[in-house]
Amino acid sequence: MSRRLRFRGESRHKVDAKGRVSIPASFRRVLEACDPDWVEGLNPNFVMVYGNEANPYIECFTIQEIERIEDQIEEMEYGDARDQLEEIYSAKSIQATVDDTGRIVIPAKLRDQFGIGAEAAMIASLNTFRIWDAELYDSDKQGRAAERTVELPKNPLTLLPRKKADVE
Repeated sequence: MSRRLRFRGESRHKVDAKGRVSIPASFRRVLEACDPDWVEGLNPNFVMVYGNEANPYIECFTIQEIERIEDQIEEMEYGDARDQLEEIYSAKSIQATVDDTGRIVIPAKLRDQFGIGAEAAMIASLNTFRIWDAELYDSDKQGRAAERTVELPKNPLTLLPRKKADVE
């Protein structure tokens, strides 16, 4: 039985004047494992998606995950919904590579669009990771905590939906 690799954790990293920033080693391992073209000695590829205007961050997808999404979009009927998804996940995305030192380059256009300054926050989100401006992430995180209307139960796992077999 093989195990599914996921992104886990959050960290902060300095962004240099050229937009280079290190990503966590554990994130690099997921990118390597989920890039069908990756072999030892090569640098893994991934995709930065910046087209969802509702998000204040860059969403980074493994090659396998973005191809899974693209396959689903291709199966859709032509129309507004498909057009919007194609714009977000195709037109407003960039293929990127992790360099030999474990860094990526966040293009100036994206640093400007998302206000990414001297420090970036790398936030795991299961199948993806998100790149935020570190200060904006802290502010957003505090705002979300203040807006919560439901108190988290002592055992947060009780919020998960029950599987059919668990109910029977």
